[in-house]
Amino acid sequence: MLGKNSIEDIKKYSGVNIGKLKIYENGILNQYNNVDGNEYYDNSSNNFHIVPKAPNDYIKKIENIRHLIFDKMIEKCEENKITLLTNKGLMNRKNIRESLKIEKWIEAEKDDYRSLLCFERLYIDNGDVSCVLGKFQFFKHPTEDNFINKIDGKKILCYPNSGDDGAGKTIEITISEIQINYYHSNRSDNQCKFSETCNVKIHTIFNPKDLPGVFELEIKSDDTAEVKEEKQKKINAVCEAFINFINGDTP
Repeated sequence: MLGKNSIEDIKKYSGVNIGKLKIYENGILNQYNNVDGNEYYDNSSNNFHIVPKAPNDYIKKIENIRHLIFDKMIEKCEENKITLLTNKGLMNRKNIRESLKIEKWIEAEKDDYRSLLCFERLYIDNGDVSCVLGKFQFFKHPTEDNFINKIDGKKILCYPNSGDDGAGKTIEITISEIQINYYHSNRSDNQCKFSETCNVKIHTIFNPKDLPGVFELEIKSDDTAEVKEEKQKKINAVCEAFINFINGDTP
């Protein structure tokens, strides 16, 4: 992880610069100027973390909303034979650095692919990586690759070129796997057999359409029963969209 005063190094390691952070709340997109400058970029994963300076009110809001979505996802994952990874997505350990403490997500696995439901939207804007906190974004990559921005240990950048709903990016790479079987020297056919198979790896990031903003889902103590029911319907819509993405129904 690049540390304090290393912003000038981010371009060197990632090929891009840090862009803007905006907050989407109450249907309004506002510029956020108090970004935590200590850590923006993780060189080991090639992932960006552009977040408000912690602690702040957004951390607790996102954590509460995550719990609501997670609870709904439990039943939906069982229905769709999806493994919901309960130990992922809450970075609350004391040794986690300040700028990562806001990082909440929901992670699931199916057919050797990991999918993430994220509460912020990262995208490329004029050569910079920018972020909108409060809008959903979905990731999917092979489980063995561990990170969205690495394939077989090599850096890629899968962020879409727009933060708009419906924007996305897919990187598809065909990996050739060569297998050679050697035979013992006392066999009459003292040869080796050669076979080659191709493994297609697909990394995808998608900005889902027609979903509420993250902070619209916050259930407040003074919400009426009708308002709570409407928010539960919106939570269900988010879960359905994520399930469809996991099942490959979203481009």
